[in-house]
This record gives sequence, structure tokens and C-alpha cells, in this order.
Amino acid sequence: MNRILYTLICLFLSSAAFSQYAYDRSVLVDVKINKATPSITLRWNQYPAATSYVIYRKAKSATSWGTLKASVPATDSSWTDTNVQAGKAYEYRVVRAGGSYTAYGYVYAGIDLRIEPYEGIAIVLVDSTMANDLQTEIDQYLDDMVGEGWIPIYEKISPLMDVKDVKKIIKDIYDKDPANTKSLFLIGHIPVPYSGDINPDGHPDHLGAWPADAYYGDLNGVWTDNQVSDENASDPRNRNVPDDGKFDQSYIPTPMELQVGRVDFNDLPAFSDNATELTRKYLIKNHAFRTKEFVAQRRGVLQDNFNFAEGFSQSAYKSFSVMFGKENVFVKEYRNTLLTDSYLWSYGCGGGNYVSAGGITSSFQYATDSLQTVFTMLFGSYFGDWDSQNNFLRSSLASGQTLTNVWAGRPNWHFHHMALGETIGYSTRLAMNNTGTLYDPGYGANFIHVSLIGDPTLKLFPARPVSTLNLTDTNGNVEINWTSVTDSIDHYELYSRTSADKPFSFIANVASNQTNYIDSCVTQNQYIEYMVRASSLETTASGTYFNLSKGAHKSIIPSSAIVPQLNVNYSIQNENVTFTVTGNANSYLWNFGDGSSSTEVSPVHSYSKSGTFTILLYTDYNCSTKIDTFIVSVILTGINNTPGNELSVRLYPTVANTDINLDLSKFVQADWKIFNYNGQLVKAGVVNDKKVLINVSDIANGFYYIQVDSSTGSVIKNFSLQH
Repeated sequence: MNRILYTLICLFLSSAAFSQYAYDRSVLVDVKINKATPSITLRWNQYPAATSYVIYRKAKSATSWGTLKASVPATDSSWTDTNVQAGKAYEYRVVRAGGSYTAYGYVYAGIDLRIEPYEGIAIVLVDSTMANDLQTEIDQYLDDMVGEGWIPIYEKISPLMDVKDVKKIIKDIYDKDPANTKSLFLIGHIPVPYSGDINPDGHPDHLGAWPADAYYGDLNGVWTDNQVSDENASDPRNRNVPDDGKFDQSYIPTPMELQVGRVDFNDLPAFSDNATELTRKYLIKNHAFRTKEFVAQRRGVLQDNFNFAEGFSQSAYKSFSVMFGKENVFVKEYRNTLLTDSYLWSYGCGGGNYVSAGGITSSFQYATDSLQTVFTMLFGSYFGDWDSQNNFLRSSLASGQTLTNVWAGRPNWHFHHMALGETIGYSTRLAMNNTGTLYDPGYGANFIHVSLIGDPTLKLFPARPVSTLNLTDTNGNVEINWTSVTDSIDHYELYSRTSADKPFSFIANVASNQTNYIDSCVTQNQYIEYMVRASSLETTASGTYFNLSKGAHKSIIPSSAIVPQLNVNYSIQNENVTFTVTGNANSYLWNFGDGSSSTEVSPVHSYSKSGTFTILLYTDYNCSTKIDTFIVSVILTGINNTPGNELSVRLYPTVANTDINLDLSKFVQADWKIFNYNGQLVKAGVVNDKKVLINVSDIANGFYYIQVDSSTGSVIKNFSLQH
């Protein structure tokens, strides 16, 4: 076995599959973490010609690497970052100087990172000519999406539509919720946009417009069709002239908003199955992979038959090491290895045509082979232009276990985020938007031809799903039961939502040995959908993260839920106010407006002075708190009450951010106190004028009341905080 260790470099040099140039341009990084005293240690392959290493760190969403984090001597092969926290992840760039080329390595590393359960909105467009025949498989796919935290929006698209009309459908969906719409999956022969005047494979007869699904994912850029005039390409598909429906742009005009992927088996006569049957088989194995019906070995294999100075296979070296560790990156023959052995990732490149890469395999071999790799990269001439008959890139998805493919080499691709739970669509959007400011791009950066052939929502390490969920409506509660997951897990996570077009909200963590939960926070006759997901602590060559399985989900409309009921009557006799209460609240809290309170159900309260008082009653019903207000006027016998002597107060705004204002009806010295809904004092002060500004930025969001006490009585006002 040819493993990527410097001590075995001689094996690489003796193999035609080894690319010295790609290896020279790559820093192969993996990670060791320490949880006891949190730290992340980056480790890389030793390189004799190195003169130094420099390391940068940034947040995942940051748009620049910022200042230098560390400078490491050439003799070192590791560096430890102690300024880290468990539960967070950090992105690193390792730059090696020395030798013929500057080399780069990237890793997204963390300790016990928690993945966001809500993925966002996924637009799923399906070829209308096959949609009805594939309804069972499509329904299963959409169910997988929901279980993994997506909200899928499904549309049927005619292959005869104009690409501009298809994009309008996409944009209309996107514009309804741009912050959360993340993914676009094209299934079948959705109309193919063409654009540009490019030949990233370098062949003069291939200069012209190439397929450009980037057009569908760039929702703010301007795409024109009035500039390029080039009719010299040998294939009419690539000829581009004004007003022919093919766009001018060779570079993606503005950064992509969507993660775009396509599965299209149109015009593959090398296969005995038609496009509909090939799509059916793809969706079936897609479901099988993401539910762990089959499991690929966590390792990567690569064969580079070019060994050009550009180092085409560096995308494989860099990505495989952070996914699986340097010791699990293998250089072997692509086809012969994958015919019998399982590799989660693979890479192959060689002199190409539309249907093959030299020394790798061909579309016709794909038609009879069953290669055991899930994610692959292929590179060579011509077939990066993927909308051709028996196209090599698209054919790979019709064979064996393969679910995604990209034309990697011009430009480079960077998949390191997948090692810590991201989708391949995230890496696709990153590759499309990469202009070279964040990641070494190679030739072809930001070209319109960059595409993902496959499902953009796939992740590297699926978790065993929760399969069965049962709901029972009884005694005002919903009891939730599910089947335990056979794999070792850390815990279960329970979610709910009240509409199928909303994301699920977290309810509770449940111990791994428990398979039931009782929800008393339900509303009678209101739809509620529950989902249970298993969470396991996943360990990769980039650290650890809590990996969520596909969830089992089911809805119910409770008929026996307890509706909050409250009936309050009161009577006033001199200083005494008697309250008579009936209802089904769990607890009661009274604030009588004079600084005193009670938790009795039906209290009797005596006031020490005359006045008008605002009384607040808080009632708790398991999962909600109700607030009722009562105004009582008390006149104590024998007390001289001068008309017009009462104090009135105006509070604004009632929904506050940083400050509230109190305007008093007259000059008076008074005390003010702010209470939360539990009657706890959170802040107090003194009024020395008719107006006072109170800063509430240090108080948490929620409902509150302020009580103003003076010699003329007490006044209570309600307000809420929303910072």
C-alpha cells in the first residue's frame, strides 16, 4: 500500500499514479485535540526542502485570514493552538515555503462542535417528464431532507423551458426567504445554461460557451447575451454569438447565493437503463448512503496520470488528509482498486475526451462496473463540459456507489469543511466563489464552468437514523416514543414545529438509554409535528463534532389538551379587597400594586392607604404564563382624600430596547422598582422630577412591570424588553 508518508516517498516515485508536483504543492494536515486543557494541534507531512511554515487562523465566515498566527521552523511538523474553546471550530491555513513551490494546507478543526440542526431551505427541481414515475423515490428524498433539518421546496420543471424562466422560479422562491434559502438540487434534464468564451482544458477547438449551472445560483449578478461572438468551436453546443440564448460571462458575475448540484442522466446510451431508471437508482442509493444501509471505508485513493507542474491532484491530497488522516491517503490505480475495495473519496486524472480519462476509466466501463466510492473527483480534457453524450462526469453517478463528482484541477477544490459536518454543497459554493483571496485556486478560478454533479446536501459521515416514531394523545399531553438507534450515541434530540413550512424548534435532550418523552406543552386542536434525532460524537482527522442523524418525524392534532381557564371576581370593603378565583393554573402570583404580593389562589389583601391600584395576576399553565390586570380603587374610612391629588404616570416605549421613559403628572418624590413576571425585583431607583429616563439595557429580554410609589399611592405599568 502506497501511503503518504515521507519515509515511503520512494514508492510514489516508482508509481505512475504519483504526482510529485501535486504533492509538492500540498501541505497534508491532520489534527490532534486535547479536551482536558483545550488545544488543537496541527500536524503535517515532513518535507525536506521546507524552509519555514506560517499559520493563519480565522472564523469560518471571515472573508480574510487576518494577521499571522504563528511562524514555525522548517524542522517542525506540528503546532499547537491553546487559545481555543470546546464547542467551537476554527479554520487554519498552513503555508510552507521552500522547494520549487509555495504549498498550502487547510483544515477546519474543532473540539465537540455542535452542528446547527436547521440547514435551511432546499429548492428541489425535478424534470417533469420523469417526476410522476419517480414519485415514490422523490417522496423518500424529500422525507430525508426534512429529517436532516431542511425545508424542501419541490417544483416540476419542463426540459423545454427557457433557462431564464427556470431562474425566475428559483429567484421567486429565494426572494421569499433569502437569509435561509441555501441549496438548489436539479434532478433530471433541467434546462442547461451555457455561458462564456472559455476553454479551461486548454484545447483551441473547445473555446466557447460551457455549461454553467452557476447561472442558477447567482441570483444578483447580471448575465448578458450581446457581446461574445465566437463560432470556432468544433461542437455547435460551444459556439456563442449574440442573442443565441447563451450568455457572455466567463466569470461568475457576483458571489453565488445558492449551493447548486445536478444529477442528469440524459443522453447516456452507453447504459442499458434510460434516464428515468438511472435517476431512480441514484435516489435509492442516495437514501441508502445517508441512512447507513451501506458504509464506505474512511479513506481516500488517488491516481494522477498527468504529473504536470500545476499539480492537478492537490485537491485530493489536501482534502483527504484532513478527512481521514495522512496515513489513510493512498496512491493506487483508480479503477482496479475501486472495483474491489471501498474508499469514501477518490480522485483520478489523465488525458481525456468526452467519455474517458486516460488510464482511469471510461463511461462504457462505468456502464458495466460497480465502483466502490461515494465522492469522487475526475479531471482531464473535454469531459468537464458535462452536457455531452455519454459524458464521463455524469456517467460516474450511474455506476456503483458514486453520488457526487467534480472536475477538479482547473480550478482546485477545497473540501476541508466536510470533515467537521458540512455539506458538499458548502464546498461547491466556496469553489465557485473562490477568486484566490482565501484559498489557492489554481487556473480557472471563478470560471462559470465550475459545477457539482450530484446532490449538494450530502455529508461525509451519515449517522444511523431514528427510524420509528409513535405519538399518543392522552390527558392533555402527547407521549412520544421511538425506536432506539443500534449505533452508540451520545443522546437524542427532540424537536417540534406547528407548521410544515417552518423549521423545527429544539425541545429537549434525552438520554441515550431513554426512548420516550411526554410533552405537556400542547394546544388543543392545534397541529404539532415532532422529530427525534440521534446525536453521536464523531471523531475525524479534523477534531470532534456532534453528528445528528436523520430524524423520525410525525404530526398530531391533540384533542385532549388542557385549555387554560381563569375566572376572577373581587369585592372591595374599605381597605380590604377579596379575590375569588376558579381555574386550572398550576400556580398563581399576585402583585397588589402597593409593593406586596401573594401566591394564594384567592387572597384577601388590605391596603394601608386610599388610592387607585393596578393589580397584576400571573398564572402558570405548564408551558405558558398568562398575565391579567385589574384596577381597584380603595377609600379608607376617615382618610381625607383630596380630589385630583392622585399621581398618574405615562411609560414609553412599552416595547423597549435600551431605555424607558417615565412622565409623572406632577412634581413629586417617588421610588420606582422594576419586577420580572415572577415578582422578583431586578432594578430600583428614585424619581426627583416629573420625568426620568431609565436605562434597561442590562436587563434580559422578557416581560416586566414598573411600580412607582409616592405619598399619593402606587402606580404600575407593564412593558417588555427586546434588545
